[in-house]
Amino acid sequence: MVDFFSESISLERIDLLLRLATKGGCSHDERYQVLIWCSELTTQLIEQFDQNEKKPLNSGSTLNLCGRGLQQI
Repeated sequence: MVDFFSESISLERIDLLLRLATKGGCSHDERYQVLIWCSELTTQLIEQFDQNEKKPLNSGSTLNLCGRGLQQI
């Protein structure tokens, strides 16, 4: 099963940067820097999702839902 912990942290960082840039007293240069950082974080996030999508599932691995294991095909 894929762990999306690092991806969720990246999304939280992007959200925080954008909220600070739009609601804070940021200058034009600071807002521009925030856009660059968000672009870099988003690019990394897309690469992580692409890597996770390409990973094959292990044969015989199980997915546990409510205490019942479902075997991945």
